[in-house]
Order: sequence, then C-alpha cells, then structure tokens
Amino acid sequence: MNRNLLIASSIVSALVLVTLLLGVTGAWASPVGRAPAVPIAPTALVSGAISYQGRLLDGSGKPVDGTRTMTFRLYAEASGGTALWSQTKSVSVEDGLFNITLDVNPVLFDGRALWLGVQLQGETEMTPRQPLLPAPYALSLRPGAVISGVRSGNEDVAMLYAINKGSGAVGLYASGARAGVHAWSTDGAGVLATSENGYGGEFDSQNSSAVFGGTSSDAAAIWGENSGAGSGVAGSSVGGPGLDGKSVNGPGLHAQSVNSTAGYFTSTHGAGVHANALGDHTAVVGENRGEGIGGYFTSTQGIGLAAASRDGHALVTIRPSLIQGPNPMQVALLRWYPAIQTSASFGVGATPTGVAFDGANIWVTNQADGTVSVLKASSGRLEMTPGVGPGPRGIAFDGVNMWIVNSGNATVSVVRASDGAQRMTASVGNGAGGIAFDGVNMWITNNGDGTVSVLRASDGSPVMTIGVGSKPTGIAFDGTNMWIANNGDDTVSVLRASDGSHVMTRSVGSDPVGVAFDGANMWITNKGSGTVSVLRASDGSTVMTLNVGKGPMGIAFDGANMWIVNNGDDTVSVLRAVDGRLVATVPVGGDPEGIAFDGANMWITNSRDNTVSKR
Repeated sequence: MNRNLLIASSIVSALVLVTLLLGVTGAWASPVGRAPAVPIAPTALVSGAISYQGRLLDGSGKPVDGTRTMTFRLYAEASGGTALWSQTKSVSVEDGLFNITLDVNPVLFDGRALWLGVQLQGETEMTPRQPLLPAPYALSLRPGAVISGVRSGNEDVAMLYAINKGSGAVGLYASGARAGVHAWSTDGAGVLATSENGYGGEFDSQNSSAVFGGTSSDAAAIWGENSGAGSGVAGSSVGGPGLDGKSVNGPGLHAQSVNSTAGYFTSTHGAGVHANALGDHTAVVGENRGEGIGGYFTSTQGIGLAAASRDGHALVTIRPSLIQGPNPMQVALLRWYPAIQTSASFGVGATPTGVAFDGANIWVTNQADGTVSVLKASSGRLEMTPGVGPGPRGIAFDGVNMWIVNSGNATVSVVRASDGAQRMTASVGNGAGGIAFDGVNMWITNNGDGTVSVLRASDGSPVMTIGVGSKPTGIAFDGTNMWIANNGDDTVSVLRASDGSHVMTRSVGSDPVGVAFDGANMWITNKGSGTVSVLRASDGSTVMTLNVGKGPMGIAFDGANMWIVNNGDDTVSVLRAVDGRLVATVPVGGDPEGIAFDGANMWITNSRDNTVSKR
C-alpha cells in the first residue's frame, strides 16, 4: 500500500544547535596576549536530537492510525545517492499525525543541502524526498555568510569571540579549501597572535599553504626573525607547501643568511618549494652557470615539482622535455614494468613488416600477401584483413585513414580506419617504403630513386618531390622538420616540413634504417654497425652513440624509453632516453622489423614467424 507523507517541521533545531556549539567551543587570542572580556558561555550543550512531525495518509488519502515501523534517512541529493545517516524507529500515529525525535549527527549540518527520506517497513522509500530548510538566524552559519557590524573599543573588543577553557584543545578551529582563516587590515596586522608559553598561532594544512600573508606595501607580508641559532620562519605542512610566498614586484620569498643556507625547503609528502609571481615575472628562477642543474626538486613520497596556472599553461618548457619513468597512460593502466616478460604474440599475415596504432587497433602490413591485419589493441583479436597493394611496408595514421606504402608497385593505399574501406590509391616513387605524417601532408621515402614524395592528406594529391640521400628508408617528424635516414650513404637528411627546403645533412652509423623523436633528440638505428646515433634536433650535433643488439631496424618512443628492434638477434633493446642507459633487453619473435606504441604496450612485427609481439 502506498503512503503519503506531509512534512510539518524542518531542521531548524539542528542549525540552532550548531550555532550554540560554535559559541561555546571557540577561542580568540588578543593582540596583547590576554583574554578579552566576553559574555558568559553556557555550561551545558544542547542535545544533538531534532524534533520531527509528519502526517501519514494511506493510498486513498485517509489518515493512518496505530504504531508503524519507519526508517528515516538523510541524503545529500534530492534523488539517488547513498544515505549519510539513517535511523529506524517505532512510531505512534494518531489520525495520521506523529511526532518523533531523531538522533541526527550534528556534523552533517555543515551548510550543504540535505534531504530527508522516509520509508515504512515493507515498502519502498517515499518520494519525493523532503528538503531540510534552516531557521533565518541559523543562516549566519551557512558557508559564505557574513557577520558584519561596528564594535568600537581597544584591542580587547572583537567582532567574534571563541573561547575554550579546557586543556589541550584549541579556541578556534577553521578550515577551508583555500584558507582556514582570511584576515585583512588597513594599518595593522591582519592576524596578530601571541602566547606566553605556547604557540601564538598554530596553522596546519593538509593540501595547501599552512600560512598565507599578503601586503600591498614595501613591507614583508610575513616577517620572522630569530637572533639565535634557530630559523627566522619555519613552516610545516602535512600535504601542501610549508611556506608559500607571493609578490607583485619583489621576491615572493626572500631568504638571506650570512653563514648558512639562505633557504632550505624540505617536504615529506608535498612540495619542497611553491612560488607564485604576477605579470610577466618568473615565480622561481634557478640558474647554474656551470655544468650543473639549474633547478633540482625531489620528494620522498609526494611531488618533486608541481606546476599550476589559473589562466595560462601550467608548465612551459623552452625546449622539448623528457619525463623519466612510466608515462601517464602506463600509470593509469598499472604498467609499472618496462616490458611484458611473458610471451604475448598474435598471428598475422605473411611477412609482417610495418605497424601503426589508430587509437583502438593495431595495423600490421603483411609484405608477402598484400594485406593488412587489424588487431584490437586491448586483446589482440583479429578485427579485419583489408587487401592493399603488393609488398606493403610502411604505414601511418592521419587521424581518420591509414596510409599503407606498397613497395611492389610504387603506390600508397589509403584505407578508412573505421571499417577498412579503400578510399584512394596514390602514386609515389620507386621502392617506396617509409612514411610519416606532419599534420597536413604524408611524406613517403622512395628507396629506389633517392627522393621523398609529399602527398596532401586530404585528397592524396602530390605536393612536391624532394631529392635526399642514397636509398632513403626511415622517416620521422620533429614538429618542424622531417628527418630521413639514407641507408645507402650513412646520413640523415633534414627537410623543413613547411616548404621542403634542405636544412642540413648529418652523418650517422652504418646502414641507417629507423628514425624516432624523443622531444629533444632524434634517434637513428644503424643496422650495419649495431648502434643507435642520437642527434640533437635543434642543430644535428651528435649527443651520443649507443651499442644495442644485432641489426637494429625499427624504433619507437614510449615517453620515457626508446625501444630498438634488433632484427639480427630477435630482441628489443629498451634504452632510457635521458641518458641512453640500457633498461631491458626483451626477447620477441623471429626477424623483428617494425614497432609501434599504443600508449601502454609496444607491438613488434616478426617477419620470419608471421606474428606480432605485444610487450
């Protein structure tokens, strides 16, 4: 039987209760260190229970009589959600009316909106839930409320008093997402706290600044002085900065020492240093005029360096940057290890060579049978096998379509990624093999005639054909220039992507094949010498030359490490990009060639055993 409930009371008593609690548990430290004169506080607290009255009608609208078992719940939502509190009571109902007392936890009444749900035993909870409304004066405790007025007198007179005469507890407790206490003064101190034997003020924060001070004059927002051996200012925080300094025209924090460290910041779980600056000024400047590090930030368990901006970019690097360790996608997928050590391989077509990722699927070119195997990245399941031209090798994704280079007839097949439908076929140079996308055009290396064909991605029309070195093979884009590995003369040609003009040519190792970019440097695999040449992208200078496995060919970057496919010994060398240190050597299938990253795992084509390895 359905019941109807009419609400005849509100949560007034609970909010009044909160008012009384705040009145008797706070404290205020006067500027001169003595307790101000305040009204006598109550010696006892009111009960935490609230009165509730309602009227219960049956499905036909008639009043209900007798004793009923009812469950009352408080929610933070008008519908759905999880109850914050509940209580089941036996309720006496006479002519539909009932009066009860609910033992509600006062902590729930913190200014947020609440709804009361009522349920009769054996029935579903009545709808709609009833919103709980405050008494007018209780609104002074609502978040964002203002207590305003004029009280004249000496330093003993305050707008708000909070007194606690017990031991070991605080007089006033305030917390907030931005600031627990915000104080402002025209001529004097915003906050002045003194103590005879303890702390004048104790400020703690779990996630932000423990103390924040501001000033518009040339004086210090916060001034601390110690004429002994201790610290002038010491700040500590559980989860946020121990000290947070901001300034419009001067230093946010100015630290000076004659014989010791000018500024020393440590954090167990949070930020060691946090600085802000307005305008075009730099919040933190770290400079090293030698070979050292300009800025170095570490943290035992929290964040070594955190960057945030309200309207601009949180972090801007003047040059490309590297992040050492797992990339964010790997972290989200709990991928803490550099590579899957257990065997994970999937069958594809004959002589798989090139590989690319479209955001959902892995595409593998099968050179010997003129097809492409499309595997679901999450499971390795074969989704489709579109036919393309003869001898497909290189492959690249333009955001909508896959572009497959057919080395057997000097063409490129353009296949729609969503369903494998053939979109168009475009002609390129002789012995086409490698391919890369610059955001507008596709660039295809033509091994047989020493050129690069540039096609417009929107319609496949030719844009230009550019001469490079002998037997161009691998190709990669650095955001400005295209880098082409010339297998026949052991060089790389660098072309400006915007107009195809020649920027530079640099020598590398023997028989260069693959090219990849790590954000600052270009990595070129040298198949003949078993090495990788690392060149600075800005000027082409050699950064380092690293030994890897036998016959390195394909190469890919995972955000922290470079993965080099060693065709001659069926392995992949994983090198840390920041310094070239060997992280791991991973076994794969027979005669591996191509490699691609899906955001979490590397996929390697094994041309001898017609498989692709997931690592």
